[in-house]
Amino acid sequence: EIGRLTKRCAEAHMQSVAAQLDILPRYHGGTCESYMHWTPGRGNWLTADVTAILSPEIYRSFLFEYDQMVVDSLDTCWMHVPSGSAWMIPEFLRLSGLKGVQIVNDSPAGPEARQLIPLMKMVQEHHCLILRKYEPEELFELLPELSPAGLLVDTQCKSLTEAQVLV
Repeated sequence: EIGRLTKRCAEAHMQSVAAQLDILPRYHGGTCESYMHWTPGRGNWLTADVTAILSPEIYRSFLFEYDQMVVDSLDTCWMHVPSGSAWMIPEFLRLSGLKGVQIVNDSPAGPEARQLIPLMKMVQEHHCLILRKYEPEELFELLPELSPAGLLVDTQCKSLTEAQVLV
């Protein structure tokens, strides 16, 4: 029962994304999706929000196969991971063809930014890393530890001055 429902949800998601991609204009051979990230070809993202309450075994048993279906349906797919679900990143990296992982700071629900550095480095071994919603002081602590190759920092600043300090 669960497998059939999950498959139907994955198929509905893929149909919805395909319909959106069919009407989005191409830009330099790629697309911009709802996070406003450009991806080569037909690109979009998966979300891992629900995995904060799942074990790796349950993810592998009930969701992995259908996440793989979604990844396979796109030219470029990345995974949105709230920091409270970051401990599941090794499972997501098993998705063949996944291009990147976005780790979103959902403090205080997730661990402190510094605690995520080993997982961020694990992502960077073979995937692009997107950091979202980290405060400037957290970025100053994280960025020296990470490779700039394949790294996208997507954050919000409270002022133009704060943004200028970051760059």
